[in-house]
Amino acid sequence: MRVTWIHGVEKLRGTSMAKWVESLFTAIMGLLANENIQIDIDELNGISVPFLKGICNRYVLYSAHALGLRADLFHIQDHANAHLVPLLPKASPKIVTVHDIFPLTRPLYDFRTYPFRALNVPGIIKADRIISVSEYMKAQISKKLGYPSERIRVAYCGVDHSLYRPTACDKKLLEKYGMITGARYLLYVGSEIPRKNFPAVLRLLKRLSAKHKDLFLMKVGHPGTKNSREASMRELERLGLRDRVIFCGYVPEAELPAIYSGAAALVAPSFYEGGSGMHVIEAMACGCPVVASGIPQARELCGGAALHCDPHDEEELLEKTAILIENEAFRSAMIEKGLKRAAEFSWEKSALLHVELYRDLVG
Repeated sequence: MRVTWIHGVEKLRGTSMAKWVESLFTAIMGLLANENIQIDIDELNGISVPFLKGICNRYVLYSAHALGLRADLFHIQDHANAHLVPLLPKASPKIVTVHDIFPLTRPLYDFRTYPFRALNVPGIIKADRIISVSEYMKAQISKKLGYPSERIRVAYCGVDHSLYRPTACDKKLLEKYGMITGARYLLYVGSEIPRKNFPAVLRLLKRLSAKHKDLFLMKVGHPGTKNSREASMRELERLGLRDRVIFCGYVPEAELPAIYSGAAALVAPSFYEGGSGMHVIEAMACGCPVVASGIPQARELCGGAALHCDPHDEEELLEKTAILIENEAFRSAMIEKGLKRAAEFSWEKSALLHVELYRDLVG
């Protein structure tokens, strides 16, 4: 059986999507040592264009490229490439992994959602099977797209427990990113696009630092968009926090466990988090307590091992975070819960589900 994974255009790919595919591929290869299943990863580098980069690369170049692809089964790893489903050979089953359907939560007048509504949604609906990253997202896909729930499988993210575990945080590593030796820090991992609610984390730091003079914020990950970073910097200046927030940008994965382990808490108050939530599970696996959004998909992922808050209620966010940094006994209890919850996740579990689905569709 020859399976082709559609990995899309590299220039449009986020760090978490690249990590998802790489981790899953490694785990599946471990299962297929004696199996007659070959997996090829198909991707394009893409071209740098100043305008409509996504349209040109994803919907024009990759569509043309897909017309020449051949395989026994196709698995589109990112729903952003679901428009390719009708272009692939009809005789070959297609699977689409849907990480979220955020564009469908936006108003119809938001023109940025049009490509997803007009091209990706029809492709998702035509897929032979869908893989969802949570039970909540499975229900949303079935409800909003009318896709049969019995044809949707749930595959949670995994975590590499050989890497993500409680790790001593070397002061030289923190100094590399500009952190003052001996200071405590909150940790935020992800982009700064509006739905991630990053400005609320800045305001949280402002209020906490009035009492906790040694408290800083480390922000890991790219901003997402230029406008998002500009909005973050405006809020940073307004709050007078320039010297208390460290924008690390991309951090090599080998350094992440120590940064997670050294944090006072991971703060993740997203308005919408349809994705895999890998950073939350990785933080728990490293013994970092978590304050997460109270939205359904975050509660499902955390399984009672995090403190949750209404992302619109900054008083609750303050209260929950303060408990973790001020009550050491409670913090230790939450760390223990997080370690147990993280132990339930592995890429091997996800890989097994994928291989079983491939066999069901091709035989």
